[in-house]
Amino acid sequence: MRPLKNWFVRLGLFVQNSNMKQHLFTRMAALWVLCLVFIFSGEARGQNTWPQGYVVPGHRLCMLSNQLPETLLNGRTAVLIDTPATQDSLPLRPAWRELAEVTHEALFPLSIDAVAYYHLGDLKASTAAAREYAALLGQRLIKNLVVVSQYAKGYALLVTTFNGQPTLMDHGQPATLLTGSSLPDVLEQLRQKVNVSGLEVSNFLMIDRPEIFNNAKLVTKKALPSYSVNISSVVLAVPVPNPPKMPANLDRNQNPEAYQYWTGLAAQQRADSLALAQTLQQYYPFEFKLVPDTIPEDNLRRLGYQLILRRVKGTAQGVRQLLSYPPDAQDSTVYNSVQALSGGVAKRAMPANAVVYKYYMKRLYSGDIYLGRCWEAAPEWQIALRNHCLLIDRK
Repeated sequence: MRPLKNWFVRLGLFVQNSNMKQHLFTRMAALWVLCLVFIFSGEARGQNTWPQGYVVPGHRLCMLSNQLPETLLNGRTAVLIDTPATQDSLPLRPAWRELAEVTHEALFPLSIDAVAYYHLGDLKASTAAAREYAALLGQRLIKNLVVVSQYAKGYALLVTTFNGQPTLMDHGQPATLLTGSSLPDVLEQLRQKVNVSGLEVSNFLMIDRPEIFNNAKLVTKKALPSYSVNISSVVLAVPVPNPPKMPANLDRNQNPEAYQYWTGLAAQQRADSLALAQTLQQYYPFEFKLVPDTIPEDNLRRLGYQLILRRVKGTAQGVRQLLSYPPDAQDSTVYNSVQALSGGVAKRAMPANAVVYKYYMKRLYSGDIYLGRCWEAAPEWQIALRNHCLLIDRK
């Protein structure tokens, strides 16, 4: 991932130099290398060393623009807060409500109707979660997106439109990027830009406090502790991502860094798929088959598959909410996760804001899901998958 990180460093220095930026915007307006918007695995970004860049669902290259969206002051906006997890042995998501409050206090007098605040990590918890959240944004008639990102040396803000899809935005979509050493500094830049934008204003009835949501649900049928089918006699479908399609007109010579990112991403995804298969071969006791994650569940069912493996990533509390776990009456701030060991099991205490992976299986014919007999999430995906496989109820 080092070339990618270095590219972000170069990109950050490039954006910080406003004179150079203005000069090269004129000469390179058709190039998309200025802002890379993509799903990131978290390993390199977790180092929190790159100065600029945006992590949102969907591998998307946006074209930086000085023009704010035409609907910014006459349509609804969703604000996505992006705070990197701590780099401890147990990664934690920092508290972000204060960032939402500071942001809303600045957006409200600008007539930006920010009707919903989300943590970006919740929207990219899984492909299914991305679809659910996109549907919720559509139901709330969201037209615009404001992405507030915190990084080691400051803050950045991206303003663009919402495309109505789980990807949130499209290749080549115009986006306004603002950066600064503090969040008030970045929001002041936005205020100045709005004041000279000449945009039509029709947002007058707005809420004066930020409304924070994490209300998507992945369980629409039954959540079961044991299988309703004989899993030893069926083939488990295991979705793996296809390399994202490279943007059209992305020239290898004119945009070598972006081109290198795309080719490197494909190689990384192949390596991840291989690691997934190896982990399943080691711990899953029955037959499975890797399938492209672009195949709809209905098509997999018609192909004869009965079970599909699913993964979700987020805070322990958020994942439990997504999967409709009952509230923990004894302690809602710490959850005990069962870890499978060679000689038995052990419990591992995890705070509610710990960033974890959780695997589950879904029956394609009924929509019922198998969560497992116990909560066995882990901050490492390999361990979470091992736990789920070794603690399977085989009855």
